[in-house]
Amino acid sequence: MKILVVEDSSTLRFVVKTALSQLTVEIGELNDGLEALEYFQMGGKGDLIICDVNMPNISGIDLLKQLRDKKLAEGVPFIFLTTEQCGELIAEAKKLKAQGWLRKPVEAEKLLEAVNRFLPAASA
Repeated sequence: MKILVVEDSSTLRFVVKTALSQLTVEIGELNDGLEALEYFQMGGKGDLIICDVNMPNISGIDLLKQLRDKKLAEGVPFIFLTTEQCGELIAEAKKLKAQGWLRKPVEAEKLLEAVNRFLPAASA
């Protein structure tokens, strides 16, 4: 199993990766939405995506929209991890069938709980 962390901050990618280190999964890191979109267009795979909203090149919302429109990463759960609490963005994410919206800074337990909800086989 592979979890993809799409986040422009290397520090936050490290924090998420550390929080998930007890799981029996591979963790891939992508720097922004454009890199993630190209990854999937080139046939890349993942079992869960954890993504920031505000990133350079392509935002998390736009990434999710393009993945859904282009039928890339079909059936892959998508969880936003962001400082954003804008009702419009949350509504857009729900419309695009995002499975979760976690607020930064997130406690490791809450992140693990969300991941385990969608990838129960990942638990150690």
